[in-house]
Formats: sequence, C-alpha cells, structure tokens
Amino acid sequence: MSYLMAHKDDPLSRDVVFNVPYQLLRCENRVSILREKGAFFSGDKLVDFLFTDVPIVKTAIYDPAAGCGDLLLRYLDKLELASSFSESMQEWECIVYAAEKEPSFVKLMKLRLWLLLYLKYHERTKLGQLVIPDLRERFAGVVCRDAFKYLPETMPNIVIMNPPFQQVDSNGVYSWGTGKVSYAAIFLYEMYKRFPKSRILAILPDVLRSGSRYEKLRTTVASDLKSVVRVYGRFDKKTDIDVFVLDHRPDMRKRVLRNAGRKQGRMICDDFAVHVGAVVPHRDALKGRSCFFLTADNVPPGSNIVRVKEKIKSVHKSVKGPFVVLRRTSSPSDKIRCVSSIVSSSHDFHLDNHLIYLKPREHKSELKLCQEVCNFFSSQECSAIVSRLIRCRHLTVRIIRNLTYKGGK
Repeated sequence: MSYLMAHKDDPLSRDVVFNVPYQLLRCENRVSILREKGAFFSGDKLVDFLFTDVPIVKTAIYDPAAGCGDLLLRYLDKLELASSFSESMQEWECIVYAAEKEPSFVKLMKLRLWLLLYLKYHERTKLGQLVIPDLRERFAGVVCRDAFKYLPETMPNIVIMNPPFQQVDSNGVYSWGTGKVSYAAIFLYEMYKRFPKSRILAILPDVLRSGSRYEKLRTTVASDLKSVVRVYGRFDKKTDIDVFVLDHRPDMRKRVLRNAGRKQGRMICDDFAVHVGAVVPHRDALKGRSCFFLTADNVPPGSNIVRVKEKIKSVHKSVKGPFVVLRRTSSPSDKIRCVSSIVSSSHDFHLDNHLIYLKPREHKSELKLCQEVCNFFSSQECSAIVSRLIRCRHLTVRIIRNLTYKGGK
C-alpha cells in the first residue's frame, strides 16, 4: 500500500501486480526470513512449466500454501473473463480457495487478486486513481488458517501448491519419515490423502524425488499415485535449490513417483559394495585403530592413491584398498557429477563422511574393475544420467549403486 501511494502517477500494470510485491519482500526481508515463511514467488517460467497440458477452466481451485497468492494469480490470469468486472469478481470468489498462516500475506493476496481483475477491465488507470474497497470480507475462500486444519467448502478440482521447503519436526506422525523432514513432503502426503480425486499440481524440492531418506514416502504413495514427474532445475537465480513439478491426475493411467526400473546391463551394485564414509571427526571419539584418513581435501580428482599424510583413530571399520572414492558433494552445474579417484594400495583406510566409496566384490582384477567404473564416472553420459536422476547437492548411495555401466565380469 505504501508503494501504491508513493507512485500515484504510475499506471496500474502487470508489473505492479506480479513483480513489485516480490521485489518489496526481497528488499524488506532477509532471505532467511523469506525461507522460513516460504515466501518465494514462482515466476512465469516455472509456472508455465507447471501448467503444461493443464486446461485453464473455471473450476474450484485451492492453494494450501498460498503465500501471497502467486500460483493462484497466474492461473486466474489465464481464465476467460465474464462480461463485467462485478461478474468476474463473483466468479473468482466462488472458485478461489487458499490457506495461509501469515496474516499480512493473506491481506496482500486479496489485494493482488483485486488488482489483477481490476487491471483486466481498467488498463489505463493510474495508481493514484484506484479506489480500493475493504477486502476483509471479500474472497471468503481465502483464509488465514493452517492448511491442515482447513477444508474448503467446495471440494477443489485442482490443488496447486509451492509449499515451504524448510525442515520441520515430523513429531513421529508419519510412518515414512522421522525426525526432521521437508515441510514439502508433509504437504504432498497430506494433500494427496485429503483430496484423492483432485488434480494436484506441485512444485517440490528435488530431494523428494531422488533423496534416499524419502524412499519410504515414495513407496507409500507409489501404489496409488498416478503422476507425471518432470525435472525443472534451479528454482530461480536467487534461490539455490533444484525443483521438479508433480502433476497428479486421478483419471490417468498409473505412472508412479519412482525412478525408472532396472535397465539392461550391469549395475554398479553387481560389482561393488557402495557405502558412505563412516568418520565424522568433529562428532566421533578419536579412539580405536589408527589408519590413513581420506577426506575430500586430500583426494585429488582422477588420482591414484597409495597413501596419504593424514591419519586418524576411529572405532569404525576400516576399508582395505583397492577401491573407488567419490565426493558426495555434487551439483547439476558441475561438468562431472561423479568426481572419482582410485585407492590402489592394500593399506587400510578410514573415510570421511563426505565421501562415498565403492569396494569391488570378489573379482580377479579389482584394479581393472575400479578403472572401468572411474572411466564411466568421468563420462558425459554418466553426468547426464545422474543429473536426470538427482539434482540435490549430495549424491546418494541408492543413486550410485543402481547406475548401469559397461564393465564387470
């Protein structure tokens, strides 16, 4: 409202409705605050990607994590208008439902809805000419409520959401996750259970699609969930997290929320036991057997390691060479997703938790096997496959062990 008053001579425009609120939020709040409240606008490119093959029709639509209403606005923006402003206002009020816990966001959402509709009928209005009505009693379906304690009066045909991604305590409620879990995972599970006949369109963090800790969630919903899953990539230039979009359609033939099944050829797990390094130096008691200590800092990419200077005592089981070492930290922007090295000696090693290691199973030529898999890891083919399967910043044992490569016995 302060912006509108300070720019009275500017015309009401799409920029005022769609972009200015986001810019103001960015200027007035730290990124940590926005992340805590889940206040990240989706943007035209991502929303168009979400709405691929989605018919825009006048039907009950609900956003359970509405924020400032960005997804709803972009859906309504594509709707056919009625003959007058008042008629369209009545139609929008009958089909729009939203839940948001932050009172200021609810006020802003209602204001943006009104401004968007007003813009469609009064394109040349200056901001100083706007006579904004009291919107507190308008858009009755837009409520300041916890989505898990609110049920729209009309069962929505479409549920759209870009839920918060932060970690929250699951409080032991869900069989598929304990301790801290992504809030987005809870939203996905709850909305699917509450609206089994609704089409669910969701922007979700890639960890739900590819992270090993959400395998149980995927298994829980996979028996029923009929979905199209499409990888998008980085959320936006200012938000360093990769996302995918989920389009759950109850009336379509089942396509489960899982990665593709086993392909022809040998999988890495056929030839290697794959594990994460066990040592966490700042947490573990430094006692036990002293061995060479491998970390991300002392394992050069593409190297052949016999021994290192560092040693550490640990009660964890050591690993005897030869074996392959991978750095867990990996980004889709990296040219090589699986940065590997070979430990060629028969010495015993402890490994830092930031490393994954591949220990050959019984094989007459273990070093040759290690070299074959390292050649695969350094290929563009491997990087493309891994980037399709996982866009999180840490590789997982599940992803690595299920890769198919040309090698082995």
